Amino acid sequence: MIAEVREAIKWNPAIDMSEKTCNKCGEVKSLDQFQRTAANRDGLHRWCRSCVKTHSINTRLKNIEAEMLMSPDSPKKCGSCKEVKDLRDFHFGSSRCRKCTNTANSISRAKYPEKNKAYAARYHREHKQQRTEAARRHRAENKEWWKEVRKKYAKTEKGIMSSRNARHRRRAAVANGNVSTNDLVALKKKAKGRCYYCGEKCKSLTLDHIVPISKGGRHSLDNLVMSCQPCNRNKSDRDPAEYAKTKGMLLI
Repeated sequence: MIAEVREAIKWNPAIDMSEKTCNKCGEVKSLDQFQRTAANRDGLHRWCRSCVKTHSINTRLKNIEAEMLMSPDSPKKCGSCKEVKDLRDFHFGSSRCRKCTNTANSISRAKYPEKNKAYAARYHREHKQQRTEAARRHRAENKEWWKEVRKKYAKTEKGIMSSRNARHRRRAAVANGNVSTNDLVALKKKAKGRCYYCGEKCKSLTLDHIVPISKGGRHSLDNLVMSCQPCNRNKSDRDPAEYAKTKGMLLI
């Protein structure tokens, strides 16, 4: 249909133009200030990007105000999947249901990873104070929910390593070392369930500093290994070379 219209009106691409007047604000702007669309003769939107954005925000605010007065059970049709759902299945002011919104966001993140990463970093940087205050309010209003979330996280592999890392960080506050939880998870996977000292497989591995912090060791990856609890207790704060002799091994 669009191809037929273009042929009938002898459509000329926007590349033949250098500037365009916005039908909304009346300002003359360069072509990069207009979104592209195949529906118009020149291939560009009638409104500039700024006017489109302002109109979108105002429309969304009006929808939010209207929906706040409605019951959560009120029906609403999703603009993407076309299903009629309860209002609670939509974000305020959104034309798509939560499921469709999440799907679209996932596709966008996979298609444009660098662009989304840069946007997220910029948003977090520019709204740091607002995010901190919002998180603080949410924790204050949902104490029981957060309590359950922390309990579940503490039982996960990452939660366990995070707790251990926090204890070591407190002890190593003056040792000029810093190791992230992700680093410790990678270290545990690298160990493949075997103790660094005795080489035996065990279910519960612990973190150990090759050179003890009490003797000047750092809390860093090059000074951390996974060991079984008996070896960790036996080594204690002994010199690594001395302990290696008792185990009949050389430290790498």
